[in-house]
Amino acid sequence: MTLGEKIDAVVATATLLMMVATFALAWVTKRLATETSASTKQTERHHQDNLRPFCVITFADATREHPFGIGFDPEERRRGGWKRARVQAHKRRPSMFAAS
Repeated sequence: MTLGEKIDAVVATATLLMMVATFALAWVTKRLATETSASTKQTERHHQDNLRPFCVITFADATREHPFGIGFDPEERRRGGWKRARVQAHKRRPSMFAAS
């Protein structure tokens, strides 16, 4: 093998190594960009959820054992009866549809 062939072999090996390194770097960059994009979308959704108004229904006579009140009867609710409850808009922005 002549000196010129050895130099060509070294240049070919270095070129192949640089190709593999460039591919790996491009793959890592694409993965990071994809994860950053997903994280940005999740952050935006979380921000919108924090601004969304929500309502809390407080049932009269509610306790830990009876969260819907002492006299709650699911069958009566299905027939159209409704126990006393208060709807309140909570936090951040008032709800447009909340009746207090």
